[in-house]
Amino acid sequence: MVLSALSQSFSFHSSPESFISSRLQDLAISDPEQLPSTTGKKNIVVASILNRKVHIVSSYQLCKDVLEASSSASSSNPTPSTITATTAGIFSKHVNPPSPDADILAAGPAYHQLMSDFFPPPNVLLEDGTTHAVHKRTWADQLSTFACDSTPQISQITEKHISSLLNPATGGADGKVDLYETLKSLAWEVLLSVFLDLLPSSSPEEFSQVETLQETLLRGQFSLFPVSINTRLWQSPRSKGVKARKELQVKLGEIINRQEAGCPFLKQGATSKEDAANHALLFTSSLAVKALASLLTVFVLNLYLWRDRGHGYMEDGDGIEEVEGPTTTSLAELVRSQGDLDAQARMLRSILLETERLSPPVVGVMRRVQRDIVLKPHQQSYSQSEPQTPTSPANRNTNNSMNEVPPPAESAMHHPVPAGHDIWLYLSGASRDPTVFGNDADVFRFDRYMSSPSSSSSSTSDKDLHSDSYSDSSDPPPSLVFSAGPKTCLGVELVRQIVLTVGKAMVDLGVEIEGMVEDRGVRGWLGWDAGVEPEWVAKGMKQLPVQRPRMGVRVGISRKG
Repeated sequence: MVLSALSQSFSFHSSPESFISSRLQDLAISDPEQLPSTTGKKNIVVASILNRKVHIVSSYQLCKDVLEASSSASSSNPTPSTITATTAGIFSKHVNPPSPDADILAAGPAYHQLMSDFFPPPNVLLEDGTTHAVHKRTWADQLSTFACDSTPQISQITEKHISSLLNPATGGADGKVDLYETLKSLAWEVLLSVFLDLLPSSSPEEFSQVETLQETLLRGQFSLFPVSINTRLWQSPRSKGVKARKELQVKLGEIINRQEAGCPFLKQGATSKEDAANHALLFTSSLAVKALASLLTVFVLNLYLWRDRGHGYMEDGDGIEEVEGPTTTSLAELVRSQGDLDAQARMLRSILLETERLSPPVVGVMRRVQRDIVLKPHQQSYSQSEPQTPTSPANRNTNNSMNEVPPPAESAMHHPVPAGHDIWLYLSGASRDPTVFGNDADVFRFDRYMSSPSSSSSSTSDKDLHSDSYSDSSDPPPSLVFSAGPKTCLGVELVRQIVLTVGKAMVDLGVEIEGMVEDRGVRGWLGWDAGVEPEWVAKGMKQLPVQRPRMGVRVGISRKG
């Protein structure tokens, strides 16, 4: 039993994609009636991971239900009360949570072992219920204008970074650079600059110290040997990570104490400098940097190296026109060809949202089940051609809470989850759910989220670049990469602003990128090739702690003309 649990844990850490695929293959042999499908069968696989029972969910709508389901203590009204019934596919037998901080589906207990030793409270990721609601409102107010306020700083850092890459001496012997490593370096500069006012040019020693300590912390956090051992002869990775966290708290405290306005958490005076240092520990973490670098890498690959093999696109003066035959034009060229800033912003936004959907940096998120529940996968099938979407009012109740009525009679579609088990939401699978995104759910379509000019605002500001101001009713649902419901990521606007600002800067500077993505698994992960088996994705991708190509994609970077 122990060996089996360890085997499953190692398999999952090696490749969640391959792990889930193998469990589905086992189901096909042992109980084919339970296989995920578009007809309402279960989209759930149960496994033992790190000695815990985990229910892995890959249905988009069920993932969304789990993320949005909460006690009313986490909602806009922090007073516990009876939770009313909704159409969400989650049922609980009880009426009220036992305390204001006891959400039925909680993040804190699920991530306690992975994160609590490395990111001390207050920490919005590990909080639930009333505590989370209050703290998130405070921090959301602190960050309300942060994305827009940081845009000039992000642009300046990006332009300087790109200029350095145009120097032939920057590349390797072949004149090329590893795109992910290059953009990870940019991500470090951006995040440490906007959160700590720390740059490698002005404070090289401090910058390097924070980066090194954060990377040590991450290695300890994701160590497969989750025990702190510290002897004269040997320290476990976890022990080194905890030590790095303590040193980081001291260093970040020193940096923030000498600032008056450099840290966004201090701008309105709502938090202490000690709390700000704890928050900065998370926002400048190596995990945050790698996740941003992952998203930047895929966005740039799509912007410059993606080609539609079946169709081409050209600018005809009135917009983008589809033409027969494969295209040799990059999306960056197509963005440049747009006649106004609104059109460019709409196109860049659509490319980013499609990138988030197909290739999220984080492969999944976890919730701990606090009371016995039943998951009931949705039977409806949604597509863009249908009038109702999974987020339309006809299908959702406005309070986004959990069903508190007894579920219907037991059926093959009902999946019980006992209290104490975890639910792992497989975002990569949910974002390719054909019942939501159609038959081309695993295919990259740059215009999938392209709304018409008439539905957008007449002018484009910096904030519009990362907002939903261009969304219309024809847009498909967004990905769940930034979560949903009460625990939607606080940094969503900042992350999108960074990515869009980097993309816009590269387009405006006339940057050209040459290279190829040949690995079958990576192309499948990008959505460039359809129908790629999970085994190939497992071979081509690293998926923990963030998703990225296992072998670096080397590219040549130049300037047009």
